[in-house]
Amino acid sequence: LVHRVPAEGLVETLVYDLPSAVRTVPPDHVRKWGLPEEEVFRIGLENVKAEQPPPARQLYRLDQDAALLALVGNSFFTASHALFLGDYLEAPSTFGAVVAVPHRHAVLFHVIRDMQVVPAINSMIPMAFGMYQEGPGSISPHIYWWRGGEWVHLPTKVTAQSTTFSPPDPFVQQVLNRVPEP
Repeated sequence: LVHRVPAEGLVETLVYDLPSAVRTVPPDHVRKWGLPEEEVFRIGLENVKAEQPPPARQLYRLDQDAALLALVGNSFFTASHALFLGDYLEAPSTFGAVVAVPHRHAVLFHVIRDMQVVPAINSMIPMAFGMYQEGPGSISPHIYWWRGGEWVHLPTKVTAQSTTFSPPDPFVQQVLNRVPEP
């Protein structure tokens, strides 16, 4: 399996998109191509970007000014668009975004600009968990902090009785302690 791990719980895999199936690319095929693995992944992502139609962008209004954005589509590779999330941000934020990749047909995200990130996270956790449970093509029930292409797992726990969010210290220090009030 030719793969990379952008963050805990996420695996980026190089595959062949055949007319009747999706198959993983064996490592010996990559060696025969004579290209660095990084270049092969770049080409693969360019192919995903060129796929038509592109994912639809949907807006989910939460409360007041908080909102979640979603990229959704029928392609088996819609979730791969999370790997170039910066292309979908109308105005980048120095704080980045919180992101979920629950299954192959969806990417959920909220651009962090202010404390609206808190209701966004509170909505995203059960939404991502539910979408992951439903599938098809489940990827991850987790949420992540994305900033400039770097991914950080934001630990959560969902039970029938409660939802727990345990942000790591860098997220607390660099985001929650610094973002302005809405």
